[in-house]
Amino acid sequence: MNQVVQSSLAVLGGTGSLVSAGVKPLIGVDAWIREPGERAAPSRIVFLCQNLLGYRRLTQLVTRSFLEGQQRGVPMLERSWMSRESLEGLIVLSGGFEGDIGRGLSRGRDDEALRCLDRWRALCGDRFYLEVQRTGRAGEQAYSEAVVQLARSQGAAALATNDVRFLTRADFEAHEARVCIHDGAQLADAPLQFRAVDSATVQSSDIRYGIAPNVQAHVDGHEIVKEIVVPGKLVNLVVR
Repeated sequence: MNQVVQSSLAVLGGTGSLVSAGVKPLIGVDAWIREPGERAAPSRIVFLCQNLLGYRRLTQLVTRSFLEGQQRGVPMLERSWMSRESLEGLIVLSGGFEGDIGRGLSRGRDDEALRCLDRWRALCGDRFYLEVQRTGRAGEQAYSEAVVQLARSQGAAALATNDVRFLTRADFEAHEARVCIHDGAQLADAPLQFRAVDSATVQSSDIRYGIAPNVQAHVDGHEIVKEIVVPGKLVNLVVR
């Protein structure tokens, strides 16, 4: 069983209890990378710690984003900070259709998506995974088909993930209300539709396999897997 731990305090205080209970914690960060241009939206990226070195590299990146990368109160990473050294020991997920590859595919810019893929693979090698997501958001179906095709054509590893925001569907409205309070918005505001959907819950394997049945495939020897099964096997991190 895997559980993503996103708080450094939770990492220090909770991993021992999780391991004792038979839960393998995956320690990581869902982050934003600043893109050039005043109006350009940041792109999403996900880092998972593969080992202790990766944990140290991640804490360095997160710390730097808070100290040097603040944008309107939101910590951002800079592309100039991404290097083979800074990403050592990290498994990197593409960020779904909000990542740079996903944005390129969504705009029909396959050449742009391929350049982004090549850049990440040059930095991370086989520790980079294309994310396939089907949570019911607008444009996600077309993106999923395009990213699976990209993985097949380039021999890249792909990973089916779920953008979990809360435990059950019953928590959706409370989650959106908290987001509105944080953003100073109202539930009726149009941008809210992009923040979450009621299917962004922890789901059983039967539900996940039903959502993405064609993701049970192989891409030139790389298995396209569900959730975070392969990274879970690759992770070997103990924080004391």
